[in-house]
Amino acid sequence: MDQDIFKHDHALSSWITLCISRDGVTTTVLMIETDLNLNAKDSNYRKDSIDSLVAAAVAYVGDHPHIDTIEIEQMRQGSLDVTSLGD
Repeated sequence: MDQDIFKHDHALSSWITLCISRDGVTTTVLMIETDLNLNAKDSNYRKDSIDSLVAAAVAYVGDHPHIDTIEIEQMRQGSLDVTSLGD
C-alpha cells in the first residue's frame, strides 16, 4: 500500500483515496493526517504551521494532476489498546 506519499513536518501519514458520488463520479483525494490542531478557536491553533502544511499540500497536488482535492484530518486523541491478536 502506498503510504506517506506526501512529506511535511506536520504530516503524520498520507495516502490516496477515492470519493464516489451517487452518480458514480470519482474524485481522487490526497488524505493527510496531521498533529496540528485544526480548530482556529483553540489556544493550541498554530496558523503559520497550518498555512505551511496547506501550501505544501497544494504544491504537491499541483505536481500530481491526477489528484482532485486534499483533505487534512487532525490526528485523533487517545490511544488504542489491543487486547488480543489472532486466535
